Amino acid sequence: YLRRDPNRNQIPCTAVDMVVHVPWGGHPSQVPGFYDVDMDFIKEYAAAARGEDSFNRWVDEWIHGIDSREEYLDRLGASRLQRLRVNPPFGYRQRR
Repeated sequence: YLRRDPNRNQIPCTAVDMVVHVPWGGHPSQVPGFYDVDMDFIKEYAAAARGEDSFNRWVDEWIHGIDSREEYLDRLGASRLQRLRVNPPFGYRQRR
């Protein structure tokens, strides 16, 4: 049920302390209605995870080597993020 229609997920107000607006906070996952999953990023991670050395380099680049959320987004690049945005009338991005 939740995977078929994530917009219907409900969390009772007693379970929520606060809601924080964090643009691109779900990356590399999608946020339905806003942006799609970044499969290229996931594939890059999966390829790096095949070996210990490549995984350690990936962790150094994408986790330990980043000091802030802004730096993470800068490293991804505006054009990459823009390609993930959904087409509002459709609720998903159009793939070419």
